[in-house]
Amino acid sequence: MAEGDNEVASREVAVDVRWSLQRRRVRSVWILLLGGPVVVVGANFALGLICDQCGMVAAVVWILFLLVRCYQVLGFRCPRCGEQFYIKGSARWGGKHCLHCGIRFGDVAKAK
Repeated sequence: MAEGDNEVASREVAVDVRWSLQRRRVRSVWILLLGGPVVVVGANFALGLICDQCGMVAAVVWILFLLVRCYQVLGFRCPRCGEQFYIKGSARWGGKHCLHCGIRFGDVAKAK
C-alpha cells in the first residue's frame, strides 16, 4: 500500500467518524424532542413534593439541552465543501443532502 493510499484511507476514516458523530447528535435531538416532555412531567410529579419550582427548573434544563444540541447539529460542516451542511442563506435543515454541494448524508467516497 502506497503512502497516498494510506492517507486517503485515514481521511475516509476521519470523515466516517464525523458522520457517525453527526448521526448520534441528530438522534439525540429526536430523543430530547420526544422524550424530554415526558421526563419534565415525571420530574415535576416526583420532585413536586420537595419544592414548588422543581418542575420549572427541569423544563428550563431540558430546553437548554435541546438548544445546545440543535446548535451543534445545525453547525455541522460538510466534509466535501466545508460549508454548513443544513444551512444556506435563509434555508434551514436541508435533510439528507448538503445544501451547497449536494453530497448525500453519510457518503464517504465522495468527500474530499
